[in-house]
Amino acid sequence: MATKNVTKAIVVICLLIASSCKVKNNGATDRVRSYKVITIDSISNVYIIRVKEQQKYFKIVSQKSIDSPINCNKIKVGKTYSFNLTSLFIEREKLPVNIDAVDFQGQSIELEKDSIYDIHTSDNLRGLCFIRK
Repeated sequence: MATKNVTKAIVVICLLIASSCKVKNNGATDRVRSYKVITIDSISNVYIIRVKEQQKYFKIVSQKSIDSPINCNKIKVGKTYSFNLTSLFIEREKLPVNIDAVDFQGQSIELEKDSIYDIHTSDNLRGLCFIRK
């Protein structure tokens, strides 16, 4: 009976140790994502930046700002940047199928159903200034 309790204790200890160990990630989610700027457009008070990562396209919106950061690194078409993207759609699975555009800062930003299905902002982009974080 005592060996049965010792065996159970060993199994519990092993499970606790195994569950507390951190599994090393192969880097897929920790890597820095780089996006190549394809086009930069503007509508009224909003910039629309189309970027590409490998074969996937993204649309980033950024409000035109009156005050530029002191060390403004203005983004340029053809250059690559590490944008921190956040979708404007809170719950993607509840996104209506027939949505054509999204309102951002009072401007209607159209989706491109053939290649861009989401619209993003970036916390390291102010106007056209890329901010290294």
